[in-house]
Amino acid sequence: MTKKQEQLLLLLKEVDGICRSNGLRYCMAGGSLIGVMRHEGFIPWDDDIDLYMPRNDWDRFVRICEKELPENRIVECRECDPEYTNTFPRYGSSDTCAIHKHQIIGKDRAGEIIDILTLDPIPPGRRKYRRYRTTMMIYSELVNPNNVFCDRWEISVLRYRWNLFLYRILGREKALSRLEKKMFSWQEEKCSRYAMRWGGCPFLFDKEMFFPLKDGIFEGLSVMIPAHTSDYLIWHYSDEWRFVPPHKERESHDTISPEGMDYRQFRELYLPYVDTAHFRKETIRYKSYSIGAARRNHKLASMRQELYGTAVLMDFRARQKEKLENGISLADAVKKREFS
Repeated sequence: MTKKQEQLLLLLKEVDGICRSNGLRYCMAGGSLIGVMRHEGFIPWDDDIDLYMPRNDWDRFVRICEKELPENRIVECRECDPEYTNTFPRYGSSDTCAIHKHQIIGKDRAGEIIDILTLDPIPPGRRKYRRYRTTMMIYSELVNPNNVFCDRWEISVLRYRWNLFLYRILGREKALSRLEKKMFSWQEEKCSRYAMRWGGCPFLFDKEMFFPLKDGIFEGLSVMIPAHTSDYLIWHYSDEWRFVPPHKERESHDTISPEGMDYRQFRELYLPYVDTAHFRKETIRYKSYSIGAARRNHKLASMRQELYGTAVLMDFRARQKEKLENGISLADAVKKREFS
C-alpha cells in the first residue's frame, strides 16, 4: 500500500467501527467495490475510497460524530460546514492536505477524505426523479463554483440564472436550504428507489440492489457490500470490471497533497496570490455559456454518432459479399453470429 492508501484505510476502519457500533448501514461502492471483489483491497493505483450510505443512516452518523469523533477527524457536509463545496458528504482528517480542484479557492476543510455518497429516497415515477435531478443540478452549480453540471441534462440557463439571483439576494444558506427541501422531502419507508447524490449524474437504483448487505474483505477488514454486487458492478462498469485495464487506462484523482503540512498551512502559501473574486466571476460566465450551449452540443454529438453509424453501415454493405479467410462472406458471418 502507498502512504495515502494507509491513511485512507485508517479512515475506513473508523467509519466501519462507528457504523457497526451503532447499527448503521453503508456499503463499498465504485472502484473501492471493485477492489473488494478483484483484489480484496485497494486497486493498486487507486487513491480514494467510495462508500454509499442511505440518507437516514447518514443523518444519524452526523449526530453520533457530533458527540464522539476521533482526534483530528472531521465530518464534511453542508450540515456541519456552511462553506462546504460539494453535494455529497465526506469523512476525513484535519491534519493532512488533499485539496481537490473544486477546493482551490474554497474555505472548506481539505484533508485526506473518504467520499460517502448519500442515497436519497425517491418515489416511483419519472416526474419525481426528474424533479430531483433538475433541482440537484441547480444545487450543484451553486454549491460548487468550479464545476459545470447543468449542461449534462440540458437544464435551462434561465432557471440557473434565477436561482443564482436568489442565491445573491437571499444568501447562500437560505438559497441552498430552499433547494434541499425540494430534494430531500421523501421518506425512505415510502420509497422503493434511491438516487445516489452526486452532482455529475444522480444515478437511480432499486433498493433491493443493495439490501440486505453482505460482508466482503478489504485489506483484511470485513466491510459491507451490496446484496447484488455483480449486478451493481456490471450496471456501473459493464463486464469489463473483472479485468485489470492497460496501464494507460488506469485513472486516479488529481489532488494537491504536500507532505509535512495540513491544508490550512498550504492555503496560506498560495491564496494571497489568487484573485478569487475575478475567478468566481469568470466561472459564472463559463457556467452560463456551457449550460446555454448544452442542447446544441448534444445535438452535434448525436449527429456525429449518426454519421459514424451510417459510414459503418455503408462500408458493411459495400463489403458484405467479400469472402473472409474461412471462405464465407461477411454477410453470412454476421448472420451466423461468427464475429471472430
